Amino acid sequence: MTLSLILRDPDTGEFGSVIASSSPAVAARCLNLADGVGGANSQNVTDPRLGPLLLETLRGGATAQQALAAVVGAADPATIGYRQLLVLDSAGRAAAHAGDHALGVFGAVTRENAVAGGNMLANLDVLDALADAALAGTGRIEERLLRGLRAAVDAGGEAGPVHSAGLAVVANAGWRVTDLRVDWADSDPVAALAELLDVWLPQRDAYIDRGVNPWPRPRTGCPAMSKKDVKGRAGARIAEVSGELISLSNQLHADPEPGWQEHRSSAAVAAVLATHGFEIEQPYLGVETAFRAVWAPAGAVGFTVGFLAEYDALPGLGHACGHNLISAMSVGAALAVAAVADSLGVAVEVIGTPAEEGGGGKVVLLNRGAFQNLDLALMAHPAPVDVAEARPFAVTHWHVQYDGQAAHAAAYPERGVNANDAFLVAQLAIALLRQQLPAGCVYTAYRRAAVKRRTRSRSEPRGAGTCVPKRPHSFWSLSSVC
Repeated sequence: MTLSLILRDPDTGEFGSVIASSSPAVAARCLNLADGVGGANSQNVTDPRLGPLLLETLRGGATAQQALAAVVGAADPATIGYRQLLVLDSAGRAAAHAGDHALGVFGAVTRENAVAGGNMLANLDVLDALADAALAGTGRIEERLLRGLRAAVDAGGEAGPVHSAGLAVVANAGWRVTDLRVDWADSDPVAALAELLDVWLPQRDAYIDRGVNPWPRPRTGCPAMSKKDVKGRAGARIAEVSGELISLSNQLHADPEPGWQEHRSSAAVAAVLATHGFEIEQPYLGVETAFRAVWAPAGAVGFTVGFLAEYDALPGLGHACGHNLISAMSVGAALAVAAVADSLGVAVEVIGTPAEEGGGGKVVLLNRGAFQNLDLALMAHPAPVDVAEARPFAVTHWHVQYDGQAAHAAAYPERGVNANDAFLVAQLAIALLRQQLPAGCVYTAYRRAAVKRRTRSRSEPRGAGTCVPKRPHSFWSLSSVC
């Protein structure tokens, strides 16, 4: 009893096949793939010679149907009735053969870019589920093949127990870039195959690269770590340093420093990283309260992830925006990734970014090239709710000066032009405009500079006072999440 699928990805040109059976080592005997040619599976009382023969016929220019007709026509009439053959050519055309002596409930379905077949099935709906789930899914071809196999199992699968499974892919590299097999399992070889794929798939392309260009070679993750292993080790590291992270957060909160003046705060954050082996550069790029902390893995680097640490406080309010927590979270995340950096071939950087509150510290660092070495930059911000991916705000600022004519408000009010009126009209107009805009689309705020009184000079005419404001200033900020 066997069921299998051959799939073509028209976007990448990759071919793949997945199979499961009650027989041992089914993938070793039944799956056949060739770069730029297609795939051919031979199953049901298998003759392993027929798959390579079908590929050779396809390589000669035959379509899937022509290749199948040629091989079936040339086969021994006494045995071909026991065989089941699936063929998919380079253009995604499919063909299938099932002899009269195939076992149990058997059949095949053909689709553009896919062909599925099986014998001793629970029902024929299994084949539709197998093909349609793989074609409808997204992701890499290996993931789609496994998704199809799981859908087939859920639809009833084979009539009896399954003991082996396999998955293979060719991607114009000259060899099978994925070739995973569970040759025997007492129960659920499909689940075992999924565990193998979980380990293999993140490293697949790195192994292709090292095969083509062995030096310098990318990290492949040897010894291999599953996602579960990576998360477990990273989580254990955070648990180890949680006390230090909480102490760092409390220290920053108790000693707030405003933007561009975070000398003690930046030093405290950098000191924790230095204690755990990060190399520190401070000041960084000419910014006195910025720093760069680097953890390099023991082997070659294939990817660099950066964490941004904010630590400036709001003047007069302290850490009301929670930048003390941002620093602690970025340090903790960096230490967690550093714990698995050697296995993953990942370099880790922490960039200390001062003056977030109105100072544009990140913009200054960006313009000086602070982030150009990073493949990914991350930061978590405290909030009253949990949001995995926050919507970013675009922001712009204006400094507006209103020009009027100063005059004494009691003696000569008619000589004055009150510039404050323009300021108040603008404030009111924007407040009214906000009522007509979608919620969350635009948010405006202002800060009005105090109008300073001055003493009249001897050269000024009497009555030219400051009671009617001549030149008030305002600061406007516009933010949008549209």
